[in-house]
Amino acid sequence: MSDFGKPEFRFQRVMSDGAEEEPQVLELHDVKYDWKMGRRGFLLTGGLVGAALAAGCMMPKIQYDATDNLAELPDPLPEPQVGGCEDVVAYLYRSNIQIAFTHDKKLLSRGADKAGREIKFWAFPSGQLLETYEGCKSFVLSPDGRYLATTKKGCEIGIIYDLTTGQRIEIEHEGYIAKMAFSPDGQIIAAISIDKKMKLWEIPSGRLLKTTTAELIMPTYLAFDPTGNLLHLVGHHQLTLWDVASYTVKKSIELKKFADEALLAANGRRLITVDRFDLIQVWDVPEYRLRHTIVCTGFFTLSRDGRLLTYQGKNDISHIFDLLLDKDIRQIKGSLPSISSDGKLVATYFFRDKNVIVWEVDSGKVRHVFSVGEKKITSLKFSPDNRYLVATRDQRIGIWDLQADEFVTCLFDREATEFEKKAVQFTATNQYGQEIVYTLPCGSPLPPGAVCTCNCVAGTYVPPKKKKKTPTGVGGSHQYCSCDKICTCVPIYY
Repeated sequence: MSDFGKPEFRFQRVMSDGAEEEPQVLELHDVKYDWKMGRRGFLLTGGLVGAALAAGCMMPKIQYDATDNLAELPDPLPEPQVGGCEDVVAYLYRSNIQIAFTHDKKLLSRGADKAGREIKFWAFPSGQLLETYEGCKSFVLSPDGRYLATTKKGCEIGIIYDLTTGQRIEIEHEGYIAKMAFSPDGQIIAAISIDKKMKLWEIPSGRLLKTTTAELIMPTYLAFDPTGNLLHLVGHHQLTLWDVASYTVKKSIELKKFADEALLAANGRRLITVDRFDLIQVWDVPEYRLRHTIVCTGFFTLSRDGRLLTYQGKNDISHIFDLLLDKDIRQIKGSLPSISSDGKLVATYFFRDKNVIVWEVDSGKVRHVFSVGEKKITSLKFSPDNRYLVATRDQRIGIWDLQADEFVTCLFDREATEFEKKAVQFTATNQYGQEIVYTLPCGSPLPPGAVCTCNCVAGTYVPPKKKKKTPTGVGGSHQYCSCDKICTCVPIYY
């Protein structure tokens, strides 16, 4: 015991690779790391750690006050800009919609339609549906946004689309493809199947370069490092670093925590893994040394440079953590945090108030407030230029213009329109000279100069006898009514 009667304990730090540091004697309040201890200190420290966990989220290495840098909502809150998309759908069935932006700033989305999982290519921000692609699993884009990689039904054949030329390349795998990844220059694609076979192909020729077997259980993440020389492979209980040139394992460690998701960050200097209980672990790369453990999180995103990590904490408090400074720089209220590519703005969702709020990271001030309707938001994403905010929920995708502080449109696919749903669709030129296709719920005001797109002419609508069936006498056109450019809120069926 010390002169002041404070208990002292003998601690020894054990690294994730099994290396042990020299034992140290510390007063309890000096402990800042993950430590293993003997039985005599277990009861006292266990009680203190339990109390800390009950109080909220905790990082074992760096301790933070839960209220440090907490941005407060203004009172009263600014009047929200309304944008619902209640009856306007991009997909037929409910699903977690994945979205991404291409090299030419078009929008890709993936959701559930009558043909299965489908990837849709949209003009942005006008909202016009350009093309639909087949997709068994989630897609990946090459770093320059030129190539789109996904899989066909059965997920044993990969498909590479050149979004600039329309060229389609098929790559065949022996088993169910679990994960795919492009090299930094977009000239190589790697894929690993659930039967542990990993292959590399040359793009755009589609020539098979290498095949090997990876000893791991259920691949959950695959990514090249920024140099393209190393390949990170994450399984449920394992981290493996491969040398691309020799195709040999450079580093491999067993995980005590289940890795359900992963992401390479901080220009390849950090690897983030997330387990099924929403516990985030941050690893130094290439050593695979555990740097931080973040608990009580439910959702995370990264800034474009991979330096700022935003994650959802307890009591609907979201955090912004600098992975290079090892510092929690801001806490903000709300869930589903999404950070802009430049790290200056963060958007969060308030389920109870049905609002999305955009915050300034540095000042903690509220920049925008948007009312998003009754349906629960599932994700938020900024456009590459940080001008637009995209929100997804079930079958719907809505777009807000942050520069104009207004709702833009809902993405709309006529073939996904639900039975007896109604909408009004028109085109109009906005204040920036852009021609936008607006698809809005019934009753939405039309701006001056708006031109209606295809709607049903009154008296020509023939309701289908069964959902998704073509009525007798209409033929194979799937059109249930005559089309006219009339701005009346009537059903649109195709």
